[in-house]
Amino acid sequence: MDALRGHAEPAVESAPDPVDTLMVAQEIAHLDPTAQQVVRLAFYDDLTHIQISERLGMPLGTVKSHLRRSLHRMRTRLEGSHVAY
Repeated sequence: MDALRGHAEPAVESAPDPVDTLMVAQEIAHLDPTAQQVVRLAFYDDLTHIQISERLGMPLGTVKSHLRRSLHRMRTRLEGSHVAY
């Protein structure tokens, strides 16, 4: 177990930058309504894919696809504005 701790990611110690938080919120607002709902449930409500699927009555694969496409779109747009690093 101690060997694994040496490879663990360090915990985030500072609060997110408010400007970054605003930009991410704006990018979420550009997604279609269903994708917005899935992303918010995953990241703001901290639900698992299965929980989102059950809550929305949506197939699990569809939830995963929405998240994957949405994160890709958001990353592409944020990288285009030189925000993502």
